[in-house]
This record gives sequence, structure tokens and C-alpha cells, in this order.
Amino acid sequence: MKLKHLQKNSIMLILSGISLLLSVGTHAVHRYTSLFDIHKAMSGIGQLSQGLSIFQNLLFFVPIVLMILSLLIYRKSASSPVLPWMISSTLTFSSISIMAGGDGFVEYHFSIFMTIAIIAYYENIRILIYSTVIFAVQHLAGYFWFPQLLCGTSDYRFSLLLIHALYLILTSGATIWFVYSKQLHTSEYENKVASQQQALNEVLQNMNNSSESVLKAVSQLLSGAGQSAKASQEIVTSIESISIGAYEQTNKLGLGVESIRSMVDQVGNINKNANTVTESALATSKQVIYGQDRIHLLANQIHVITSAVNNVNEVIQQLADSSQEINKLVDLISSIANQTNLLALNASIEAARAGEHGSGFAVVAAEVRKLAGQSNDSAAEIHRNVQSFQSRIDQVLGEMNVSLSEVQKGMEQITEMQRVFAEISESSNTVDQQISDISVTTNLLLQHSKQTKDMMIQVSAITSAFFSNIEKILSAAEEQSASSDAVHDIALNLESLVAELGGIVGSIERSLSADKL
Repeated sequence: MKLKHLQKNSIMLILSGISLLLSVGTHAVHRYTSLFDIHKAMSGIGQLSQGLSIFQNLLFFVPIVLMILSLLIYRKSASSPVLPWMISSTLTFSSISIMAGGDGFVEYHFSIFMTIAIIAYYENIRILIYSTVIFAVQHLAGYFWFPQLLCGTSDYRFSLLLIHALYLILTSGATIWFVYSKQLHTSEYENKVASQQQALNEVLQNMNNSSESVLKAVSQLLSGAGQSAKASQEIVTSIESISIGAYEQTNKLGLGVESIRSMVDQVGNINKNANTVTESALATSKQVIYGQDRIHLLANQIHVITSAVNNVNEVIQQLADSSQEINKLVDLISSIANQTNLLALNASIEAARAGEHGSGFAVVAAEVRKLAGQSNDSAAEIHRNVQSFQSRIDQVLGEMNVSLSEVQKGMEQITEMQRVFAEISESSNTVDQQISDISVTTNLLLQHSKQTKDMMIQVSAITSAFFSNIEKILSAAEEQSASSDAVHDIALNLESLVAELGGIVGSIERSLSADKL
């Protein structure tokens, strides 16, 4: 509003200056040239008396003084409420000065209508009435006290003067009516604009609230993604440790199988040479001692295998617990994505209510819903991977239990072999009497050795399969970690979109503020 007043005052000062120049020009032409002398003579207009000349000069200087005061007020405060009254007074008295300086020519009375039209630019009914009253007083007072300055002659008919006054009042009244009608329309328009602006402000406020809610959801999503990534990294580290242990276990089992094969071969040799045991009793005794040592080593290796299998079983159980934690984090991410989707839907509804003003935000809200859907899909994919991972862990646990049972059976067989070797050692002292028993015992030892070899081969195969499953679990865990990183990137993109949305809302608010000015 202040800017509007500044523009009007500037334009009106220029117009009042032009009107003042017309007044000065009129006085100069009628005083110092003979341009209208013939017309004055034909109209019976004579020289003014000294008193009228003084009054004419006074009317000449009044608009000049008013113009100077208007300029001073404008310089001090361009939006002063007094300035429109001073400028209108300058215009009014410039018109009166034109009529007085023009020897009362009727043609100069048209300056009144020019003045009324210019003052109407202010759209102020009180100023129009003020100027009209001054002109009416000028006509009435001039007719009775200085008719020569008003009409050029003292015998001007009063009825003609009344016609002047009538058209002056009609012109002023019509102008006032136009101004009043415009003010009514302007008031209705401003009320409508204010109502629309209030609705737009409410939409912007709702958009700001939605942006804040989305930002909170994004913060929670970022936090959840970070925790998921951390948990995934810990799982990868644990599985790598398990993989290394499984690899070492496989190597040790390979050595154990080779040892069992070697033992079987030696027992076979014992069986083949059973008929010559008497001749090589000392050699047989040494072989028995050697066999006992190998059985002792094998028992130690079986103990190591049992301990390793138990450790792997505990680690896999911990891995299963971590998988449950990952499921909880995935559920949290899905919940956050669903909340984001609902917020984007609410924002789309509000944008639809806003009409054209919310079209830009509707696009942003659609993108937010799209990103929320992608986040939900990513969370579902992670959940499926974790379920597959959990299933594989359960399978590995079952296989580990079987392996542990088989190892325990092997330990029992080793114990039995130790007992047999003890019997062989005792029997070697009476080899002559018990040669037949040695042959039977050797056959039994060969049978058990073959069974032990088969069991060790099975354990080796199970361990290899376990190592292969560990590699698959490691790959799935790495994929899960990558999915967590993808969720984190999606959350960052969503945060960036919300920031852009805040910028758009801020631009709209600044634009509305500028329109108010």
C-alpha cells in the first residue's frame, strides 16, 4: 500500500507541476502579449482595477506556494497523509489562477474538469468534495465580489453562472460515484484475494508441517539404515571368521582321512602277515605300539574336531540371533516407509485442494510416494534374503548336529580300537598259543578301520558342504549390507527432496510477502 501511495504522489506532483506551468503560461500570455486583445475588446473586457490586480497576483502566487510546500512534504515523507491534500490544493488553485490570469475567459473554465479528473486518480471522495467546494465557493464569491476575474465582465448573467456550477457539481458527482463504485469493487476484490491468500497460507502451513513430519521420518529411516548396515557388517565379519575356521577344519579332516587310510593299509598288512606273526613277534609288537600311538593321535584329532564343531555350532546360533535382530530392523524400515507413504498421500491430497498453487508440490509428493514405495520394496527384499539366510542357518545347524553325532561315534570307535590294540599287545606275549585269536582280532580291526575311514570321509564331506554353505551365507550377508546402503541412499535422496520442497514453499511465501507490499 505504501508503494502505491508513493507512485501516486510522484505522478500527482508531476501533474500539479504541469498545471502550475499552465497557470504561469496563461498569466504570461495575457499580461505580456496582445494575442487576445481583439477578443477582449469584442467581449467588452477592460482593464482591471488596482484592487483586482492585487487579488489577481495573489491568486497567481497561491498555487506556487502550495507547490513548494508539497515538494517539501514529499522530500520529508513521500507517503505523508497530508501530501494528497496539498497536491490537490495546488491543482485546484492552479485552475483558479488560470481562470483569473486568463481575464475570465469561459474557455479556461474547462481547466476545472481537468482538475477534477486528475484528482480522481487518488480515489479519495473527501478530496474530490473538498476541491468541488472550493470551486463552488470561487464561483459564488467571484460572481459577487470579483466577476471580472471569474467571467471577464461584471454584467455576466447569474443564470449562466448557475449552469457552470451545475455542470461542475454534476461532473464532480459523477466522478465521486465512479470512485465510490471502484472502491466497492476493489474492496470486494481485496477481500477475495485476502480469503484466497489465507487459504494458500493454510496450505503452505500444512506443507511445512508435512515437510517436518517427513524429515522426522527420514531421520528415523537414516538411523535404522545405519543400525542395519552396522549389524550387517558385524554379521559379515562373524561369517568370515566362521569361514576361516571351516577351511582349517576341512584341511585337518583331510589329514585325518589320510591317517585313517594309512592305518587301514597297515592293518591289512597285519592281516596278510598273520601266518608269520610267530616269526616276527617283535616286529608285530612294534607295529602294535605304533598303532596305539596313531590311535592316540587320532583320538586327539577327534577331540579337536569335536571342539571345533561345538564352536561352530555356537557361532551359527549367534548368527541366527543376529538374523532375528535384522528382521526387527527390516520391520522398522518397512514401518517407516509406510508412514512416509501416508505422509506423501496426505501431501498429495492437500496439493489437490490447493489447485494450481499446489501443482508443483503434487509432483514432489508423488516422487516422495515413489521413493517410499521403493524403500518398502527394498525392505521386503532384505526380509526375504534374511528369511533365506535363516533357513540356511537352520539347515547348517541340523547338519552340524549330525556331524557332532558322527564325530562322537567315531570317538567311540577310536576307544574301541584302543581296547583292541591293548588286547593285541597282551596277546603278542602269547603269540604261539593265541595265533588264531590274533588272526580273528586282526580281521575285526580291519573291519573297524574301514568303518572309521568311511565315517571320516563322511565327516570331511559334511565339513566341505558346511564350508560351501558358509560361503553362500557370506554372499547373502554382503548383499544384505549392500541393501542397507541402498536404503540409506534412498533416505538421503528423500531428505534432499524434502529440502527442495521447503525451498519451494519458502519461495511461495516470499512471493506472497512481496505481493502484500
